[in-house]
Amino acid sequence: FICTGNFYRSRYCEAYMDYLGKLLKLPIYTYSKGFEIELADKVSELYGEVSPYTLERLKLNSISYDQINKDRERVTQNCIDGADIVVIIDKNEHSVYMNDFDSLGSKRYC
Repeated sequence: FICTGNFYRSRYCEAYMDYLGKLLKLPIYTYSKGFEIELADKVSELYGEVSPYTLERLKLNSISYDQINKDRERVTQNCIDGADIVVIIDKNEHSVYMNDFDSLGSKRYC
């Protein structure tokens, strides 16, 4: 899951999909990254590496996620190459960033 700052949207998606995978006993591995993680630097100084809204929503849905406080990470070509499916959170907002990466080829992305 890729969003801009790897602070809110992609973090929530990662945790939620990980939760669903465990619930349904699916052999999946999820991770989240950001295109421009430095854009979330100031808010992360105030709130930590994950948005308090993400933590609140996960708690509201009774989803615990052990890895949630890991450092925010920038997406790399290796991340895209190693993924079976790439989910870009907002196509209109984020499609411009995909120009920085090699063609996705046969990768499935949405």
